[in-house]
Amino acid sequence: IILDIHNKALAISNTEMIINSVVILFITDLDELIFGILMVVNSRWVRRMSIQTTDPQEELANEISTLKAELGTSKEAIVRLTNEGVDLRERLSNIEAILENGGICFASF
Repeated sequence: IILDIHNKALAISNTEMIINSVVILFITDLDELIFGILMVVNSRWVRRMSIQTTDPQEELANEISTLKAELGTSKEAIVRLTNEGVDLRERLSNIEAILENGGICFASF
């Protein structure tokens, strides 16, 4: 509606109205493209700067949820790596035992 009023106020002929409409559509498409790029590059910043996000408590709650999910994933990775470390230590001990029984001395680290 506002664009239509703006167009009628500025355009003298039908041709100018069409040109103005095409320019407005181009700018709108460009805006959506830039928004999409920013969402890929830094979505947290876009959400923080977005006019739609007006409730700071809701924004903090969303941020906390995201961080908790990331923390859970990190904890799982730490447990997995710890288990792999224990497994590797056991394998090393077995190899050392085999080498010592065969008469080869192997220094522990």
